[in-house]
Amino acid sequence: GVDLRRDLGATLAETLSRQPGIAVRSLGTAPGRPVLRGLGDERLLILQDGQLSADASAFSADHAVTIDPSGSDEIEISRGPAALIYGGNALGGVINVVKNRIATSIPQKIHGKTGLQWNSADRSVSGGGDITLPLRNMAFHADVHGKAASNMHSPEGRIPNTQSGLLRGDAGWSFIQPWGYTGIHIHTSTQNYGIPPDPNSGHPEGVDIEMSQFQVESRSEFMLSTGKTPFELLETRLSFIGYQHDEIESGGFIGTSYRLQTLQGSANARTRPLLFFRHGTVGISGETQRYEVSDQGIDSRKTGGALFVIQETGNDRITFQTGARIDVVHQQPAREGTSGILGEITSRTFTGWSGSILFTYRFHPRWQAGFTTMRSFRAPGAEELYSRGPHLAVYSYEIGNPQLEAERGWGNDLFLTYQTDRLNWKGSLFYNTFNNYIYPRDTGQQSIPNPNIDLYQHTGSPARIYGAEAQITADITRTFEIAVSGTLTEGNRSLSNEEQEIRGLTNREEPLPLIPPAKIQAEVTYHHQNIRSALIFTRVFSQTRLAEFETRTDAYNRLDASLQYRFSDKGKKLHTISLQGKNLTNAAYRNHLSRIKEIYPEPGIHVRLLYQLFF
Repeated sequence: GVDLRRDLGATLAETLSRQPGIAVRSLGTAPGRPVLRGLGDERLLILQDGQLSADASAFSADHAVTIDPSGSDEIEISRGPAALIYGGNALGGVINVVKNRIATSIPQKIHGKTGLQWNSADRSVSGGGDITLPLRNMAFHADVHGKAASNMHSPEGRIPNTQSGLLRGDAGWSFIQPWGYTGIHIHTSTQNYGIPPDPNSGHPEGVDIEMSQFQVESRSEFMLSTGKTPFELLETRLSFIGYQHDEIESGGFIGTSYRLQTLQGSANARTRPLLFFRHGTVGISGETQRYEVSDQGIDSRKTGGALFVIQETGNDRITFQTGARIDVVHQQPAREGTSGILGEITSRTFTGWSGSILFTYRFHPRWQAGFTTMRSFRAPGAEELYSRGPHLAVYSYEIGNPQLEAERGWGNDLFLTYQTDRLNWKGSLFYNTFNNYIYPRDTGQQSIPNPNIDLYQHTGSPARIYGAEAQITADITRTFEIAVSGTLTEGNRSLSNEEQEIRGLTNREEPLPLIPPAKIQAEVTYHHQNIRSALIFTRVFSQTRLAEFETRTDAYNRLDASLQYRFSDKGKKLHTISLQGKNLTNAAYRNHLSRIKEIYPEPGIHVRLLYQLFF
């Protein structure tokens, strides 16, 4: 839509960065990943057309998300029971990039879009297009996108080794009948980007990353017309995803490499009315993933399966959703035994349940209140269990913990909304607790084999992440609109008695690392006929609640602007031209979630120009 065209950035995280509660975890410009209300990595699932990305972006800050926002029709953010379809670990929610690569209905005519974007910050040029065409009872889809960028510009000059390149292609086919459809989708992409150098830690010349992905997916949907079964629709999915990632150090030497081969399958059935529930979904899913890593860790294979059920009921005033899921995950290392670094290395099996309830009540035509509660379950990943070696791209020496227990959490969200024809307001309070919050902890020590890099140990401890969020949008006149939003997030972890004694502390908690600072954003929008413009002011406060060995980030102000113009030609084709001005005051500011914030600031003043044609 209009907002997606206005906010389209180089990465998914940048595209969503203006949304309330969204922050960006980064290490340079290419490997950005969204963080929602302080929750990211495996706690925030990223999908494309309902399919998990199966890349390594959740493993580390230097790993880019393979899902490209360009060419998307919309981007959905969901929480609560609906997230249980995709995993029991989505306490932060689910981000789904909708591209409709497998058509579910026959298009009335050939349609598609093409676009070209230029960005002055890194002198990048990107472009591509897609087309969907009908042929009798079939639909074909194809799209391609490419990008080339040089080093990023900041108020302090060019940031070295931040160049990037991307090339991807997709093709889809659907066979559509009154009983449903069946289709297949093929995706291939290659991406390369640089990690800026750190003259003091690990790699003074930077690291270049080359990654590629190949995916084959089939999806079918069958209408079950007979009323003799409790199901009215069955959806099946099967996909294979191959992912390759190499981190190339100076001299062309591959320091760290990853290979992931993932096979996923699922079957979901939509239920007919049952008891007092109007509709719902039950499903089963399975996954096997082969994980290969260079000297940094131990190869392993993950096998998992899940069962879930989600049901919904309600009326004009009340909505009630509930769901439950059970997961079994088995991690099998390529070799077992005793390691001088990791200790006892054995296979691990984790079993746990997750569930969620969503309740809303419209107690007045303009007012609605509700709450969401969710129990999450997350088995530790292979990198958290079996890592052992240098990871120079993130300036760290990482050590896993084969004895880690599963992470279980409780999330609660209270919200209140007010809506009229000219005014919308929403406020929420959220509170999440974890019995064993797993994260790479900075030990404050340097590794013995590589004394220039810090030692990180994957560990788990009780923790809580909580905060508040509010947003108001008001139509001042027919052409002017104002929107103000704010988010406050805090996170703490519990200290063990041993930690308190060793460090000489009396407090029982300390802040978690990489928690986004408070943010307020105000936007004034003018729209008239085919023109839409906006002025956006963002205030990000200083982050002084710091974990051990974490550094402070100062507050900053940023001013952005956008201008859009759209028109149709005689052939009824829609043209849109979007111009963005970013960081107009050329402020030198630091992102608290950036691993290089102490070395380099964020991009300086720059403009983006986007042209799109829809036909």
